[in-house]
Amino acid sequence: GVASRRSQAPFAFVAESIFPDAIAAPRSAAWKPADAGGPQIGPCVPAGLPSEFAAAVHEEATELLQSIGLPVYTALGGSWARQKLLLASRHLYVLDQDQFGWGAVAESPSFALCDLQQATIRSSPSLCLLSLSFREGTLVLRFSFSGQRDALLAELLAYNPRIPVVTAMA
Repeated sequence: GVASRRSQAPFAFVAESIFPDAIAAPRSAAWKPADAGGPQIGPCVPAGLPSEFAAAVHEEATELLQSIGLPVYTALGGSWARQKLLLASRHLYVLDQDQFGWGAVAESPSFALCDLQQATIRSSPSLCLLSLSFREGTLVLRFSFSGQRDALLAELLAYNPRIPVVTAMA
C-alpha cells in the first residue's frame, strides 16, 4: 500500500541533523513569499534579476506541481537525486525524473498533506533548501530557484495555513 511505500522512502532524514540551527517563527506569523512582502530568505539565484522573472518562475512551478511534476533534487543517501514533485489528491508524490502518467504516480512514494508537521527553509546565495517534516519522516529538497520553493510552500499552506514554517539561519 501507499503507507508501506512512504515508510520505505530512502530520502527520510532527521531534520535536526540537517538544520541544527533552525529557529522557529511564531505560529501566528503567516509566511509569505519574498515578492509578496515576506522575508527575503535568500535569492538562490544571482541578485538583480527582475521581479518579472521571479513571478514567472513561481507561476511555472505552480503549474508543474499540478501537472507533470516540478523538477527538484531530493536528499538521497548523502547526495542529491534528480526527481520531481507532484501535488494531487491531497498527497505530495515524489517521482523519478523520467516518470510520467498516473501509473507512475500510483507506484511512487507519497506523503499525505494532512501528515505535514513543519516546513523548514534554509537558503544561501548558492543553495535553496526546504525540509518537509511528515509523520513518516523528513523530505529534504533542493530547488534551483527560490520561486520554486515559494510555489510549493504556497500550495502546502493553501491546503493547511497552520503548518509552521521555520527559517534556519544561513
